[in-house]
Amino acid sequence: MWIWTTLLLLLVSLIFNQVISAAESPGSTEINQTAAAGKSFIIFFYKPGDKSCIQARRIIDEVIKQVSATPVVYISIKDTAEKLLLDKYRVTEAPTVII
Repeated sequence: MWIWTTLLLLLVSLIFNQVISAAESPGSTEINQTAAAGKSFIIFFYKPGDKSCIQARRIIDEVIKQVSATPVVYISIKDTAEKLLLDKYRVTEAPTVII
């Protein structure tokens, strides 16, 4: 009986930790705040130091300056705190842009 109780407590703990991690994710927080404000936004997944990501970010920033003031949420694919977002949007490579 104690095994089932232990397994249940472990399962609840794992689920609770995932929910807390998602809430604490900087990217999730920024996405939720922007969405709550009723704004459209762009999500840019990048790999730190990657030349193609740096170039893509420059292009996006320049276009945003010229065309609109659309907020861009930048999320590193190397940030373990953002794993739930990477899974949610099925991001496996960078740069990845979601509009």
